[in-house]
Amino acid sequence: MKIIYPLILILLTSFACNAQQLSIAGNEQDTAGAGGLRNAVILAVRLNDSVLVNYTRSNAQGFYKMTLPLDTYQIVVTHSNFDDQEYYVFGS
Repeated sequence: MKIIYPLILILLTSFACNAQQLSIAGNEQDTAGAGGLRNAVILAVRLNDSVLVNYTRSNAQGFYKMTLPLDTYQIVVTHSNFDDQEYYVFGS
């Protein structure tokens, strides 16, 4: 019985640590009506130390999704045919 309590505590702690995630999803579109931006690069840079935490590319329809640790980020969207766009996401 003494072994079960620490095991349960470890399992509960791992679930609590995993819950501190931030999910960012979007759909990058050409404003001229040409549809989604394929292969746009999306970068997540943590603001407090300017570290690149994650990056991804948009699919053929311009959709992207990434999961990040809970923090405050600068999201940079870049594509070779367009100017860069910057967004800020504030985690609590």
